Amino acid sequence: MSNYIKSELYRFFCGKRMYRLFGVVLGLIIAMVLVLAYFGHEPGFSYDTVSFALGNVYNSVNYLLLVVLFLAAFLDDNESKQHTKKHSVAYGISRTKIFFSRFLSQGLICLGFYITFNLVLVVLSYLFLENDHAGAIETLIRTSIGAFPLFLAALATAHCFIMNIENVVTAEGFSIGVILILPSILNMLGMKVEFIKKISYWFPYNLATPFLNDDSVLSLTWNTSRGMLNCYIAGILFMVFFLLLGRYMFEEKEIK
Repeated sequence: MSNYIKSELYRFFCGKRMYRLFGVVLGLIIAMVLVLAYFGHEPGFSYDTVSFALGNVYNSVNYLLLVVLFLAAFLDDNESKQHTKKHSVAYGISRTKIFFSRFLSQGLICLGFYITFNLVLVVLSYLFLENDHAGAIETLIRTSIGAFPLFLAALATAHCFIMNIENVVTAEGFSIGVILILPSILNMLGMKVEFIKKISYWFPYNLATPFLNDDSVLSLTWNTSRGMLNCYIAGILFMVFFLLLGRYMFEEKEIK
């Protein structure tokens, strides 16, 4: 499996598209910090702070889950047309090894992206913005720990459909349906039915969405030990379910 993972990583790093994406996102992060620093000289502008810059990450994890879905499709690079899976199976590599190796390699790439971009954001924020000592870096670290299983759940969901549906747009549609649309529908139904409300709570998107606590203060699920545990329970269950489902479908799939 390690050799197949290495081959997948080699395929990713040899493609120019990934470096273009990396450059675009890095440029946007740099531009955001510099814009905040520039307008910080204006009277009444109170957003040139470290906590505001880092808050764009830890208050937007629910949207980052959707970014993971996009990144999974981007890393797949419409592989069905390149027939890599077909050649791998013909070479004698088991479908299980192909399926899980591709998931692990994409997970490593996504983790590398996340760590790199956050490190750049933290360094630039402390260099150019006002340090308001609001515990932003601690919140970012706790968010990264709490959101990690939710990111894996989103990646596993996308991987399940992308590996088994040749049209990547259709596969992304199913992924968005599971991660975003289904919990949104359950949220609306949960306003009327308490049982559905309890079910909708366990969806990764809802766990990652900031909410107002009893004191009407914006809070995050992983701010408490119980909430952190719930993120890991839900994330691991979603990841395992869609990996097993995807692996089963891939075993039965006719590879053309």
